[in-house]
Amino acid sequence: MAELCRGVYTDLNGNDTADGEDRYGFSSSPVFTDAFWFSAGLTYIDIDAEGVPVI
Repeated sequence: MAELCRGVYTDLNGNDTADGEDRYGFSSSPVFTDAFWFSAGLTYIDIDAEGVPVI
């Protein structure tokens, strides 16, 4: 993924250094967003100790 995104960068402040003032990006179709989210081990909800869903 990092290799695919390597070219999605703009040096907005023109200092020839990648820093917090520059633009980085990745875009995906909503169809694939869940796959990235869940493959990273993330969830939309959790279940607490009492078995109640928590956002």
